[in-house]
Amino acid sequence: MVVGEVAIGENRFIVLAEETASGVPTWMIKAAQQGEVARFTLSGRTCLIVPATHPELFDPAQLLTARELQIAVLVGQGYQTKRIAHKLQISEWTVSTHLRRIFAKLGVDNRAAMVGRCLRLIERSLVESSLDQVLDNVDEANPEQRGLNPDNSQKVRTHV
Repeated sequence: MVVGEVAIGENRFIVLAEETASGVPTWMIKAAQQGEVARFTLSGRTCLIVPATHPELFDPAQLLTARELQIAVLVGQGYQTKRIAHKLQISEWTVSTHLRRIFAKLGVDNRAAMVGRCLRLIERSLVESSLDQVLDNVDEANPEQRGLNPDNSQKVRTHV
């Protein structure tokens, strides 16, 4: 399980709990051990510090499917399972299944830990959705400025 990240100057490191029972895939432990910088025990838990040279091993954007990322972002925005199911037009059971798979892939065991691991993705999603809302409001208020052709009302989006 990823239990933390540390930056020392320009160098980034990831702290992993070594126990495979904690949900960390064995391949991730083996990959981490190859680049192990330090090992320590804290409160009976053995941890490794490894360089973040292989972000794909720890980056939720690389570990999760598009649907899993979508669900993680919605959880981060405060949505409950029932509301996520309604929004995505899937069953609550399917949402729960996705959450279990996300937890296993990220090596976490609850929503709060998942949100912590996916925080950058959630923040980026919030910024992008806010920007889209602003652009839509500009489109409605001033069609010529945003490339909306007032004659036939077709959007021709320009990038800001």
